[in-house]
Amino acid sequence: MPKPSQRVKPHTQPPLELAGSNYIYTLAVVSIIYVRFTALILIFRQPMGRRITPLDGFIIRAFIQLGFSAVIGSLLPPQLALFGFRPTEIWQVSSGIIVVILGISVVRFPSRRHAASPIAIPPPTCGLLAVLRVMTLALLSNIVGPQGEIGVGIYSLGVIGILLAALCFYCSP
Repeated sequence: MPKPSQRVKPHTQPPLELAGSNYIYTLAVVSIIYVRFTALILIFRQPMGRRITPLDGFIIRAFIQLGFSAVIGSLLPPQLALFGFRPTEIWQVSSGIIVVILGISVVRFPSRRHAASPIAIPPPTCGLLAVLRVMTLALLSNIVGPQGEIGVGIYSLGVIGILLAALCFYCSP
């Protein structure tokens, strides 16, 4: 029987660095900062003596939901890489998960907004929904469309689009 030092050790390779991972990690950090900023808005509104209306609560939840969607979207590809998925599979699976999250959000948005306030959805908010729909379609194309190096670009565009939509939502009157 060979001594422990003579035993052949299986060759293990660390997972390859995923293309665009530095950018994806940066998106995760920006998304987390965004969620914290949104939470601070909620905290500072209460001591000012202003009661939070159902519409305020809806808006704050919508901001936080968009932020966490971007966080999940940013952390999902590296996590899948740790499980040994191939790059093409990583972008397809990640895109699919974010498509489901965004799809549910976009479909439910009008009814949730109406429940919070019967006032018609303002045009800038409709623009927000349009941006989210475009990002959902871009990510959907990443699942079924051409694969390769462009997958990371389409995926990161979809995730940054979530934050862009949140910015539009924040800047709307």
